[in-house]
Amino acid sequence: MNRVSTDEHTLARRAQIQRWVTAALRAGYGLYAVASTLFFAGYMTGFKPALVVIILICLVVGGICLAPGLVFKYGIKAAWRADHAEAQQLAAQEAKAQQAEGR
Repeated sequence: MNRVSTDEHTLARRAQIQRWVTAALRAGYGLYAVASTLFFAGYMTGFKPALVVIILICLVVGGICLAPGLVFKYGIKAAWRADHAEAQQLAAQEAKAQQAEGR
């Protein structure tokens, strides 16, 4: 019973982290898109100092959002893969045990 509640807690926490990661990635990529758009607008119209500062802020904040977001994204994927592999291994062991009992 304790393992089930721990697993449910772990899955709920993982889902919460997944939502945070999704938000961080959207914000990071969005800020990169804004920076790119502003860069090309500045290229066409001439770069003003304020525009350059805004572009740099978008790039820095976007990088700050993306770096941990990508790391956690791949960590969560690895955890899901490990859980899936463990479930398959347990199912195979149970099938083997049932097959041994049937003999």
